[in-house]
Amino acid sequence: MAFCVVSALVPDLDASESKAKHIKIAGIKPLVPVATAIHRDFGHRGSLHSLLGWIGWTGFILPLGPILGWAGIAALSLGYAGHLAGDACTHTGIPLLYPQRRRCHLLPEWLRVLTGSAIEAILFAAFVLLAASLLLLQAPI
Repeated sequence: MAFCVVSALVPDLDASESKAKHIKIAGIKPLVPVATAIHRDFGHRGSLHSLLGWIGWTGFILPLGPILGWAGIAALSLGYAGHLAGDACTHTGIPLLYPQRRRCHLLPEWLRVLTGSAIEAILFAAFVLLAASLLLLQAPI
């Protein structure tokens, strides 16, 4: 679950104020230069919010398989993909086939969520509760 959560932050490295950008390691924010450069060159919801970004991320983490285990690699890949699926449910959508700019949506227009809205926060909380419940159901008694 932790791998999914961490990797779900990765696509937003292209946002001007991403949560991942502010992760500190030994008091240093090592992702600030990377996030700043990606945002400057590609903007938000660009290449990192696409099939190309997901494939690139998965290729980047694959060599960690022997260390993290293949379930860990799957979780890291699925967390990233889950972020893309969530953003594809918003009004903005995602450029799935980047560099093509056409936006992909997983929901009809009337069901799409506005990013940053109260509905998005409620849905996020509901999905977190669902994921936690599923984990607890799988826990050994």
